[in-house]
Amino acid sequence: MRILVIIHNQLNSGPYQKALEMCESLVNIGNEVTLACTSDRSRFRMRSNSRNGVEILEFPDLLFGRLRQGIDVWNTANRIVRLRKLRFDVVHAIDCRPVVIFPALWLKASRRVPLVLSWWDWFGRGGAARERSGALYSSTIGIVETFFEEHFRKYADKCTVVSSALKERLEKLPYPTERIELMRVGVKIPEFDSMPKSQMRQRLGLPCDRTIFCCVGTLFDKDRDLLIDSLRVLRGKTDQMPLTILVGDHSIEGSLSADLSIVTTGKLRSMQEVFSYLASADFGLLPLRCNPANLGRWPSKTSDYLAAGLPLVATPVSDYADLVSKHNIGYLSISDSVEDYCECMHVALRSGDEGRKQKSLAARRFAETELDWDRISRRLLQLYESIL
Repeated sequence: MRILVIIHNQLNSGPYQKALEMCESLVNIGNEVTLACTSDRSRFRMRSNSRNGVEILEFPDLLFGRLRQGIDVWNTANRIVRLRKLRFDVVHAIDCRPVVIFPALWLKASRRVPLVLSWWDWFGRGGAARERSGALYSSTIGIVETFFEEHFRKYADKCTVVSSALKERLEKLPYPTERIELMRVGVKIPEFDSMPKSQMRQRLGLPCDRTIFCCVGTLFDKDRDLLIDSLRVLRGKTDQMPLTILVGDHSIEGSLSADLSIVTTGKLRSMQEVFSYLASADFGLLPLRCNPANLGRWPSKTSDYLAAGLPLVATPVSDYADLVSKHNIGYLSISDSVEDYCECMHVALRSGDEGRKQKSLAARRFAETELDWDRISRRLLQLYESIL
């Protein structure tokens, strides 16, 4: 089967990496896959390359910085001109920015190619746009973003969502329930094999005798404040603070880092480096405030934590309230307050080696059965075949 996957994200971004992993898994089960994304630098020239059998088309974008987010007319036009020359059996579009949805709808209308539309994040209607850019953006440009996020989903032959909240939102648009599939953002399980914790800690210069919390990727400001404030309270409850590693580009004052035992890695060059920090940790942190932006999410770090066997330390937002207790994959706070999240971390610290081991095994088992890209790709293939 010839499959086109379209994303608005730039080359080497987190969503691009996850989309590429999905494409590679589809190739592994015998499909021809093309991934269309946005170049991280080029403004006029399209580039193409391949990785592990996936053909990657990097489209130019005239905008820069935070505006390079899938809204450029030049980027959109280039995609339509290029993609109309190619032949596909299915188009799989991830989210609904103009550079994604217009080429996808053009192929659906002109070539009668079935369209699968995935919803990986809650942007508009009080979602990520508000958390990242503020209330003014949410009430102006955010209105346009909400329109694109919602309006075009009715044209999809099938839709996938990453959370129950997005499924409910899609049903209310309305969109037929029987055409919706819940599919999380997956993970490449083999990447996490053969990583002894003690060896990784020695290699990274981390202490072998301390509990290590790990938090990967960006955090909304309110989520970051929840984490920092919870660590402040935790400092008064324990004799030895855990080491908290923030993987990615985080700005923390030096005095605060020393006071709360925080280590920041800065932006890492490869996912393999991220995996090394995960392999050295004991718990994966998900300090998420209960708001629309987090309600609709399944942060890709969640899948990475579980594949690394890290029990989650999470707030009761999105599907975590159900999954953590049902599958014994971590610790859940009563609410998203500072006091309750701090207590959740404290319980994790006092859990002991046996309790931690049981939850670690359950976390890995959940990743293998529910989040492995190889399993998800086979489900996707069945979904594609159902609409051909």
